[in-house]
Amino acid sequence: MKKLSFIVLTGAILFCSCGNGENDNKNGDTSVLVSNKDGEVMVQQPDTSAKSANPTVDDKAAEFVKDAAHAGMKEVELGKWAQEYGTRKEVKDFAAMMVADHTAAGEELRKIAGTKNVVAPVMVPDNVRDNIDKMKTKKQGTEVDKAYVNEMVDDHRKAVDMFEDAAKDLTDADLRNFASKTLPALRKHYDMIKAIKDKM
Repeated sequence: MKKLSFIVLTGAILFCSCGNGENDNKNGDTSVLVSNKDGEVMVQQPDTSAKSANPTVDDKAAEFVKDAAHAGMKEVELGKWAQEYGTRKEVKDFAAMMVADHTAAGEELRKIAGTKNVVAPVMVPDNVRDNIDKMKTKKQGTEVDKAYVNEMVDDHRKAVDMFEDAAKDLTDADLRNFASKTLPALRKHYDMIKAIKDKM
C-alpha cells in the first residue's frame, strides 16, 4: 500500500511540474535551466540569447547602428574624461563639444533604431572598454591632452569613412538620412581635432 501511494504521489508531482512549465511558457518565461556535468539542475538563469524580434532592416544597416552607437558612446566617455583631466583649454572645449554632439546623435540613433526593431547597444565592446580603461589609468596631466587628441583624430577619421559609406550605401532611408545629416558635424570635428593636434 505504501509503495502504491508513493507511485501515485510521484506521478502527481510530475504532472504538476509539467503543468507549471506550460504556464511559465505561456507567461513569456524565457529562463533556461543550467545543469552540472551529471545532469542535475543547479540554477535557473534568464535566456539572454534572444535577438530583436523581426528587425525591419538588412544586416548592413543593423551593423551600422551597432558600430555608430559604439563609436558615439566612446566619444562621450572620453570627452568627459578629457574635460576633467585635460590641461589645455582647446582640448577641454573640444571634449565638451564631443559630449554634447555625440550624446544628441546617440539619442537620435536609438530612436530611429527602435522604429526598425533594432536594439542599439548601450555598452561599448570589451576591446574598446580595455582601450578606454588603459587611457584613463595611465595618462596624467599633459599626457591626457596628447592621448585624447591622438585618439580623437583616429576615431573621427574612421567615423567619417563609416558615415560616408552609410550615407551612400544603406538601403534604409531613415538611417541613410541620419548618416547624411550627421556627416557634416563629424567632418567638422575631424578638421578641428587635426588643427588642435597640429598646434601641440
